[in-house]
Formats: sequence, C-alpha cells, structure tokens
Amino acid sequence: MSGFGHSGPDTLKPAYDMVVQARGGVMSITGEPGREPVRVGASVGDIVAGMFLGQGILAALVERGKTGLGRKVDVAMLDGQLAILEHAVAITGETGKPPLPAGARHPSITPFETFHASDGLFVIAAGNDVLFAQMCKTLGLDALIGDPRFATNLARCDHVKILKRLIETHTLTQDKAHWLALLDAAGVPCAPIQNVAQAMEDRQILARNMVVDLAAPDGGKPFKAAGNPIKISGMDDRLGNASAPQLDADRAAILAWPDEQTRSIAP
Repeated sequence: MSGFGHSGPDTLKPAYDMVVQARGGVMSITGEPGREPVRVGASVGDIVAGMFLGQGILAALVERGKTGLGRKVDVAMLDGQLAILEHAVAITGETGKPPLPAGARHPSITPFETFHASDGLFVIAAGNDVLFAQMCKTLGLDALIGDPRFATNLARCDHVKILKRLIETHTLTQDKAHWLALLDAAGVPCAPIQNVAQAMEDRQILARNMVVDLAAPDGGKPFKAAGNPIKISGMDDRLGNASAPQLDADRAAILAWPDEQTRSIAP
C-alpha cells in the first residue's frame, strides 16, 4: 500500500491522508455550500486504502489456494478515494459537471439530510417514495403526499429547499426526542447527531462490543478502544482482559506466521 501506487507518473510522490482526500476529489464535495473545502473528519484516505488492501490480500490468498501462485497486491491511497465517490463519479460522467459540497444533504435523494427541531438538529433519511409518504403522515404533512412537486424523488430533488422549509415548519414545534420517537415507531430511518462520547455510550454500539477496555501493556491506566466491526459466527469478539502489545513485541510471531501457514495448507 502506498500513496499513489506502484505504477504511473507519480508513484514516488509522498502522500498523507489529506493529500489524497484533496487530490482524489473527496474534499471538493465535503462541507457546506459556498464554504471552503474541508477534510473528512476521519482519516478516510488511510482507512479506505487499508480496507481495500485487506480485500486484495484475501482475493490473492483464494487464488493461491486454487493455483499455488502468489500475487503482488498494489493498493494506492489515491485510487481508494476515487473508488468511494460513488454518486459523484456517476454524476460527473453523465453531466460533465462535478458536484459541489451539499452539507449533510445527499445530492440525489430527498429528503435525506439534517432538520431542525426546537432543540437542535437531527437526521431523516427517507430514501424512497414509500418512506417519504410514511414520513409525511408521521410529521402531520399529509398534504405533501399528493403535491406534484414531491411526487417522485427526482421532483423532490428539484424542490429540495422548499420541501425542507415545509418539513421544518413542523419539526421546529417539538424537540428532537419527540420526532425521533415517532419516526422510529413508523419505521422511517432517522437518527440523533451524536458526538463521539455519546456514540461510545450508544446501546446498540455497546451491544455489539464496539467499545472495549484494554489494559496498558506497561501496567498503566486502562483505556478504551473501538472493537472489531467484523462479527463472525462461532468467534467471541469480547476481549476480556486483553491488553495492547508492547511496541515490536510480536515481531517474531508475525515473521514466522507465513511459513507456518504455508506448511499447514500445503497439499
């Protein structure tokens, strides 16, 4: 894995997460309309490349198991950024016009953004006509269901500003908890906007063992870390009394692993 890959004119250029976010187009669609481009809060340049590398390694291992041949897996951080621009690449390819920052709003689905309640913002993602109608009934906006301006997703995207204003005339009358409870009960996708501390206390996240306590390797103060998001049947992902390793502590085991594994699966 490298910044720009092992081929092409810029293969030797240095890179960091923000460099590939900028060059790969991600920063150009991130942020509020009319404001300066901003970096995604998480290091998606680094993380996405690592995820693609993991998939490439698995694919190479499958082929090795079938043919006995090894492969070089070449993943560039820059390539990964373009690969995650699903709607932006499609829109640009079809229209010739690159999309601009749209804040929290999805560029091709409406309503799919933040809305104001009396005590702040929350999210509604009514991604199809059925959910839009259900949302309208739940919010007391039944009249919008038959309005030709909002009859289809394309029409709603064309009238996104007036639709948001009409929705917020109702959502501003009650607090977030009120609307989230009603929308949840009606099966309309919605969510509070939580900070990291709140997310780390979320009942669903905790139920999935996604916040774990790790002991310090030097006997110091224990600390919290994100759990493993990959859940596999028959494997307990609760870490118990696990601790973070000392720097370089597992070098010998890691270096020995490929030979051991190769011997164990050799025909």
